[in-house]
Amino acid sequence: MNISDLVYIDDTGYHFSDYPAFLAWIQDQYRLIYGADVYIEPDSQDGQFLAILALALYDTAALGASVFNSFSPSTAQGVGLSRNVKINGLNRRAATFSTVDLLITGQAGTVLGVIGAPAVAIDTLEQKWNIPVGTTIPGGGTITVTATAQEAGAVQAAVNTVNRIFTPTRGWQAVNNPSGAATAGVDAETDAELRARQAISTANPSQTVLQGTQGAVANLDGVTRCLAYENDTGSTNGDGIPAHSISVVV
Repeated sequence: MNISDLVYIDDTGYHFSDYPAFLAWIQDQYRLIYGADVYIEPDSQDGQFLAILALALYDTAALGASVFNSFSPSTAQGVGLSRNVKINGLNRRAATFSTVDLLITGQAGTVLGVIGAPAVAIDTLEQKWNIPVGTTIPGGGTITVTATAQEAGAVQAAVNTVNRIFTPTRGWQAVNNPSGAATAGVDAETDAELRARQAISTANPSQTVLQGTQGAVANLDGVTRCLAYENDTGSTNGDGIPAHSISVVV
């Protein structure tokens, strides 16, 4: 057996064997050098050393599989996929932060937070919300400000749940969100979502107006799903689409 039998590329793709196969191969090579009677069982020093070498070979082969797969949008992951879809003019949609309007109560003239250390409120789910640095409580003793979640993504907060002070500050007495729930951000686009958008985007240079329109709409900011319908007849169809027109559900 040759090492090329354990890891190779053919017409069907990249292939590599499991760890025991690599271990058996390197043990065979060792016996060819030192003789068939050499003791290389797991409880021997030589056996353990060969196991380390076999694991290094196996890990290298597995890394090779990851590199090979990174060249295709259908199998690439993470940063590799983000780089692939740039060919289609796409960028992975980044996560955004949730926001919530907070009613701040306290002594007039109190300044909340400094650059690098904002004042923080916390909700009943232990989620933290940063209050804009330099917020100053006016003479009336209350002010409403828009706070931002510390964690990116769809952080939720119902009405009257952001009601505790996490960073005690002299003159800051209370906090709450009585006017409404938080406006949730969005999570970063997953690999599966990005692959689906890439597949649709390949219709951008298509030969039909319908496919090209759907591909263009799918690439707009904020669009998560879309489907285009066409009525090429001379009258309104059963879906209510006028004659000789298209309709895009977004």
